[in-house]
Amino acid sequence: MLFCLHKEVPALGPAPLGGSTATSSRLAPPPLNPQTTAARDTVLETQADGVSVFGKSADGRPVLADPKNVAVGPDGKIYTVEGRTSRVTVFNPDGTIAASWGGDGQGDGQFKEPWGIAVAPNGNVYVADTWNHRVQYFDPNGGFIGKWGQLGDAKGRTDTQQGIFWGPRAIAINPAGEVYVTDTGNKRVQVFGLDGSFKRMFGGTGSDPGQFNEQVGLALDGQGNVWIADTWNNRIQKLSADGAPLLQIPVQGGWESQNVTNKPYVAVDAQGRVYATFPEQNRVSVFGPDGQKLKDLTLPGNGSPVGVAVAPDGHVIVADARGNVVDSLPGL
Repeated sequence: MLFCLHKEVPALGPAPLGGSTATSSRLAPPPLNPQTTAARDTVLETQADGVSVFGKSADGRPVLADPKNVAVGPDGKIYTVEGRTSRVTVFNPDGTIAASWGGDGQGDGQFKEPWGIAVAPNGNVYVADTWNHRVQYFDPNGGFIGKWGQLGDAKGRTDTQQGIFWGPRAIAINPAGEVYVTDTGNKRVQVFGLDGSFKRMFGGTGSDPGQFNEQVGLALDGQGNVWIADTWNNRIQKLSADGAPLLQIPVQGGWESQNVTNKPYVAVDAQGRVYATFPEQNRVSVFGPDGQKLKDLTLPGNGSPVGVAVAPDGHVIVADARGNVVDSLPGL
């Protein structure tokens, strides 16, 4: 039997997509420049049902490529990280583009299929540079500030290899400036300071409370608790800031897929309600703080919701990886 391995597959961990995705058949658009006419003409499309769509040009064409995740800045801007073009695109509240930066590569300010993004209280932007196995952070306009992390296999342990990542997928930052990162392939969550200084980690391989199997989405609530999309354990977990298990919400179907492009994310609103994405079913399920399911939200058309965030006004901001746009859904 012969087994062939592509030269771009890293020694540890799954390979990056290298510019392709199973969620969209559109060609990737060229790099954006917010000073160009096309970027200035990007418009906010508002539909009759109250859904607003970010990321379309004046003639209706999507300008994003495989948006994976979203974050809302303190000024109301929407920060979007795109997997296929390996870039960050920032929208003003009126739908125009404020900034765009990145590109495929391993240098400072470049990315390899980034999946996670968060905005710190000071306005700096943190990106889970997934297949460069690191976190990078920038000023609000995309100026590179710093980075940390490298590839490594911790074999599901939480007592070794601090700052080593195997495909980080999500980032969340609390008001005190602690940066939580889902170290997905290593089955753990790591916590850092804003400068990348290590603080603690928790998790580990397994299905017991507090353990993970393909944990992806990560969100923090107003009490500092950690909510995790524990994908292949088919549950959402609520943990303390130090990783102590507090609650489990069973997910009844929708997260079984082994597809590397469709991963679930979570967000929590000011009332403690939890929003979880189901990319292959075009829905965002809403749960109460006690885990009771409240409602399902859907995206326009044949959408694929991946990353999710809740704006201060209660709107649910969703990265539609298939539609190549960002949708803003009315809140509950």
